[in-house]
Amino acid sequence: MNKIIQEKKNTRFCFFDAETENLTLHECNNKPWQISWIIVDNFTTVKEYDYYLKWPEGLNVSKGAAIATRFDQSIVDNRGVPPLEAVKLLDASLKECDYVVGHNILGFDAYILMAMYRKLGLKPYNIYPKSLDTFALAKAWKLEQPPKTGDNITAWQLRLLHKRTKEFKLNLGALGREFEIDHDYSQLHNALVDLRLNAKVFNKLRKIFSL
Repeated sequence: MNKIIQEKKNTRFCFFDAETENLTLHECNNKPWQISWIIVDNFTTVKEYDYYLKWPEGLNVSKGAAIATRFDQSIVDNRGVPPLEAVKLLDASLKECDYVVGHNILGFDAYILMAMYRKLGLKPYNIYPKSLDTFALAKAWKLEQPPKTGDNITAWQLRLLHKRTKEFKLNLGALGREFEIDHDYSQLHNALVDLRLNAKVFNKLRKIFSL
């Protein structure tokens, strides 16, 4: 089987998540209002970042997204920072890490990242070659379809994202409960809270795949 993680003495992971105005991938109609990332060295968390973004043109959070994420404009007003300030820190973390990990990061967050970079006048950073998507890994586990020798890991994950798996619940909360992970599930859909669970889910999948 092809190795998903190419191990070295000190392997650094950057777990990333964003809460956005809605679920569309069209950058004209969607931007993040919260971005969070966790730096993990050799499976030990070393630093957490959590930023609310105060865009000069304001936000247009859809009703559904607001309900799902418990969006509170007052928190953004009080804690929000200029997006460029947060993204410059994020950019450094993404470039320094060996792997970028997220739940459906290849199907959603990677697009949001590139759109955000462009909106801020920055050259988009391509995270695809070093992305590990726990949604895709969970599908591989449920479907018993690990990567084969010679597979491109990014292409393998993208193929899995498009496979229909209605018989399985693969959202982050469902996976956490299936793995019997102790977590405050009532606070899911806060980017940082999601990432803390995602890191635990990834650790379980890592053991399944003997990573």
